[in-house]
Amino acid sequence: MHKDKPPGIFDFAERSIGHLVGICFGAGFLLSIFVHVGMSVWRDNAKEETGLRDQAELESATAGVRKATPPPTAPAVKY
Repeated sequence: MHKDKPPGIFDFAERSIGHLVGICFGAGFLLSIFVHVGMSVWRDNAKEETGLRDQAELESATAGVRKATPPPTAPAVKY
């Protein structure tokens, strides 16, 4: 008896829509993992290049560069 081969994993025309949705969610999940890991490595590499490790060092390094803003004026009183 001749038996047809089952459809392949990417043969979406022969499979249900649930299979397509599952493949898309799985691919999106894996892609998000790669993006998060890549961003973490990139940020860590940028911290090593600048030599700044924490927020306090960053603030102290940029404190002299910021322009002083004038104090806010009191709001006008309207009657």
